[in-house]
Amino acid sequence: PSRTRQAAYKVERLANGRQAAQIYGNSMYPLMSDNAVVVYEPQDYNTLEPGIIVVYQRRDGSLYCHMLVEKRGQAWVAQGINNETSDDELVTRDNYRGVVYASFMNWNDARKANQ
Repeated sequence: PSRTRQAAYKVERLANGRQAAQIYGNSMYPLMSDNAVVVYEPQDYNTLEPGIIVVYQRRDGSLYCHMLVEKRGQAWVAQGINNETSDDELVTRDNYRGVVYASFMNWNDARKANQ
């Protein structure tokens, strides 16, 4: 694995329940760039609030890593910080996977995203 992945796996192993996932795209740049690896961990759904970056699983099975922007009933609206519109699926108690604990980027990938 790359050094980025190795670093993420070290942090993942520090606590039970943490998981690592690679992200694609630049919707969260400059916090995370294409090919970044995030480590996320479960937290109580009731403690979520706007501004927290979460990982959730969409109906197609893909994982999204976006920021919570607004609560709607018992669900949350999420959005990539570089996206003009919010996600078309809500974050719910059922599809929520965890809060991002750490992110790791390869410097070259981050520089490409900024060009």
